Amino acid sequence: RQQGENTSGDQKSDDHKQGGQNRSGDQNQGDGNKNRQNQNNQQGNNNQQGNNDGEGGSRNKRRRRRRKGRGGQDGPQGEDRDILDDDDNDTPSSNEPVKVEGYLDMRDEGYGFLRVNNYLASKSDSYIPVKLSRQYGLRKGDHVVGMSRPAGRNEKNPALLEIQSVNGRPPEQAKKRPRFEDLTALFPDQKLRLEDPSDPTNMTARIVDLVSPIGKGQRGLIVSPPKAGKTTVMKTIVASVE
Repeated sequence: RQQGENTSGDQKSDDHKQGGQNRSGDQNQGDGNKNRQNQNNQQGNNNQQGNNDGEGGSRNKRRRRRRKGRGGQDGPQGEDRDILDDDDNDTPSSNEPVKVEGYLDMRDEGYGFLRVNNYLASKSDSYIPVKLSRQYGLRKGDHVVGMSRPAGRNEKNPALLEIQSVNGRPPEQAKKRPRFEDLTALFPDQKLRLEDPSDPTNMTARIVDLVSPIGKGQRGLIVSPPKAGKTTVMKTIVASVE
């Protein structure tokens, strides 16, 4: 029995020692984790400080460039700076109306665009509202001169504000123009002589004068089978009129 008690005491002593060693190992491991965490935090702070320094350097560079552009130490000085200031003052404001001219491209809805680049669509074309086109009776193909304002924030094209002339005439006269469909047909009263006395071999012009004389404003129709000489007759008439 005494030997069993000694054995039990030795076993408890060994368990106590092993528990102490385990607690010591856990404590050392916790200290190591804390050290690594502190190192990571310190490294992150250093990186953040480096980034801040980099951003600060970039901001300083931008400030130097702005000062240079405004005429700082490296910018224009003296008379050169005065010249640049005068040029800036002479530049018109972007909101001031500008004079434009072009040909009107009308839509069926009533509005249109003033084509300023040989009737080709571009961003410089001025928008003509329905009210302005109806006020002056504008039509497709009219040559319009007027004042236009720049395009707004939500607009694609400039807008026409004022019309100064239509086809070289005052805009008030454009409202009184008759429509082609309403015009009355006028019969020709002046004869065109196609015969050329200096060219007696030109029988085509002489025959037209005898069979079907034409006058100023005459409308005609040539009816002929293919390859019968229609183009030759038309060329002869044009040459005789010239």
